Amino acid sequence: MSLGDVYIISPCGPFDQSCAEKGEQWLRERGLSIKQSAVRRPQFINYNGTDEQRITDFEPILKDSGTPIMWLNRGGSGLLRLLPQISGKFSKSRLVFIGFSDGTALLSHLWTHYGLAGIHGPNVVSVPSISLQSEQALLKLLAFRAKDIDYPELEILHAVQGNQVIEGTLIVANLCVLSSLVGTTSLPLSQPTVLVLEDIEEAPYKIDRMLTQLYASGSLKQVRAIVMGSFLNCGDDEALQKIFMDFAQRLNISLFAGMKVGHEDDNWALPFGVQSRIEIENGNASLHILQELNQVNRV
Repeated sequence: MSLGDVYIISPCGPFDQSCAEKGEQWLRERGLSIKQSAVRRPQFINYNGTDEQRITDFEPILKDSGTPIMWLNRGGSGLLRLLPQISGKFSKSRLVFIGFSDGTALLSHLWTHYGLAGIHGPNVVSVPSISLQSEQALLKLLAFRAKDIDYPELEILHAVQGNQVIEGTLIVANLCVLSSLVGTTSLPLSQPTVLVLEDIEEAPYKIDRMLTQLYASGSLKQVRAIVMGSFLNCGDDEALQKIFMDFAQRLNISLFAGMKVGHEDDNWALPFGVQSRIEIENGNASLHILQELNQVNRV
């Protein structure tokens, strides 16, 4: 691997220790060295400990002068609460954060405040169940070979024009968490963006409400294309696509589906905060990564 040691952080919900251990074993079997294992604390509200306890996860990482990997143990909720308290702490860091779902909050914060690109990918407790293709994508990202990944072909739901090239910063996010960042300094949508969205167990009317919040706040003005990932247990696919179509038409941008990312085993790792391109040619659409994680310029 081209990156440094792995520090596993557990700042979200309580977790099953056996699942965490299986995830750690998966990492070791692929040549990764774990410097900090998952930490289990008494439950506080719905979180794995108090804010003060959970913030201690970051302390060893901040002392690492290399390029460590900070890997989210599991999602749930709780990271958003910590963002104001960790502001300024990563100003001298060179790290790569891996996580998804509630990890959207930290991916967004590290990108907007410090220019640190990350990986929207499986958490530690879920990594043993990912598909072979998902694993290969993840390992290529860790080896700075994102340009070699052949992501699944996208389904074109709405194209502004026929043959088309769309470029922008790749932002991959849980829709619920992303909408919760509206009004904060951590919303990562201030530059031309290719936006990939996923979610779980949200009714269609809630999906519409969250998109409306992003739209009405002006947060989607720089979005050049939207890609739908997995919306597990979020209702009828056709109804969801109609909701997204409405916003794509309002924004006059192209809309795609079929990205294998989200709360399913086929959860492909995607870089967060790198330059990307979607190409539409002869009725086919594909996503291409133009920049490696270690080529992103810090803010």
